Amino acid sequence: LIALVPSLRLWLDGADETSFTYDADKKISKWADKSGFGNDADQVELTSSPMFVDLIQNDNSIVRFDGIDDHFRDVFTIPTSNMTIFSVFSHKHSTVEAAKGPLWQTNGYAAASGFYPYYETRQRVATSNSAWLEESSRFRSDSWHLAEIVYGINSVELYKNGVVDSSASLNTVDNGGFQIAKSTLNEYFKGDIGEILFFNGSLTSSLTAKVQNYLMAKWGISQTQSILEPEISVLEQSTEYFASQTYTMATV
Repeated sequence: LIALVPSLRLWLDGADETSFTYDADKKISKWADKSGFGNDADQVELTSSPMFVDLIQNDNSIVRFDGIDDHFRDVFTIPTSNMTIFSVFSHKHSTVEAAKGPLWQTNGYAAASGFYPYYETRQRVATSNSAWLEESSRFRSDSWHLAEIVYGINSVELYKNGVVDSSASLNTVDNGGFQIAKSTLNEYFKGDIGEILFFNGSLTSSLTAKVQNYLMAKWGISQTQSILEPEISVLEQSTEYFASQTYTMATV
């Protein structure tokens, strides 16, 4: 049995080929959730199915989205506006590229929702149904990134590769069906997704550090500066525990 953090509600692991159901062309009909809650990402229309691609990043398989119509809709219903979402990805958006969709949305039926790593040169994180945490994008195309977004009590924080990138003192985001790679305005994400972790609520600093180090080590992502560790034992436990091929997360 996999020991999971109690607040984990979604774990989509692109490196685990057993999580996928796909056809002869590697078009994915199901990306199975490993959280234990059965929140699988399904796509019954194979024309809108992303593709399973093996041995891409750090010898891990990934899920590739074409920026035209590939997506997963209504993966699960988000229960609260206090949540933490980790995403490992590489996008192929540019100023001349038509695709400019979100990596995910917290409500697939709300226009102002979710995380856009590159939307017409800007990175965007919704903080309400009409407001954005928005700046010039620091998520370069064709590079692998770890984005962590913490929707706290009256706050939103965006971390890039384990370091705080930007924040806002507002959180009234729309919650509904969690949607991947598509917006309500039919804008689509173009690029690769390696892993998505969704937790209810905020994580402790020690658990945050463990998850960050696990994901960056697994996917070969370099941090731009040191992650402040609350105690050395956290690093030791993280390095030892997540060295296994199953990448199991410990219960805290």
